[in-house]
Amino acid sequence: MPTKNIWNSTIPVALSLGGTNATTFATSTGIIKYDGTGLVTSATALINSSNIYTNTSQPRFFAYNSVADLNVTGAGTAYSYVCDTELYDVGGNYNAGTGIFTAPVTGCYFFQAKCVLVGCTIASGCTLLIKTTSIDIKCMVARTAVNNDLATSLTYSIYMTAGDTAYPIVTASGEAGDIDDVTTDSRTSFQGCLLT
Repeated sequence: MPTKNIWNSTIPVALSLGGTNATTFATSTGIIKYDGTGLVTSATALINSSNIYTNTSQPRFFAYNSVADLNVTGAGTAYSYVCDTELYDVGGNYNAGTGIFTAPVTGCYFFQAKCVLVGCTIASGCTLLIKTTSIDIKCMVARTAVNNDLATSLTYSIYMTAGDTAYPIVTASGEAGDIDDVTTDSRTSFQGCLLT
């Protein structure tokens, strides 16, 4: 298929007529994409000489709880914990003030929520869930010994529409009141990324 104009070889043939509509590219490892009028290279999506694909603008985040949340669950109260400290947030789609991730585009997203409860006094159960606009994904854990901390983790991939939200909620039961604390550092965290 011709890529040059037969009357003037320096003028590219329009894409709609089978040409490339581009004569040079910014990088030798770049991805070529159509921007609505012509072909352009991507500055962030690259394929290296070993055919490894990287995209530095792919949406992703990791945040953790920096301050213990005291007496928030234990008697069946659902607590939406906010991981307020971001290690990274490519695309700015995670809100560290609310703990909510908002999908920038429609696609399949990977999430992991982790939570450690401390100050537990009796054997009880715990539910960790990732709540999204369309579905709640749950993981249930039972603590069998008194005075043990309770750790739970949930990993899942979820299809989301652009604008859908996701955030973690923990619920502990069995206590006489809400005396269980959500602990700090990366033991209590929320992370995610766009898969496809």
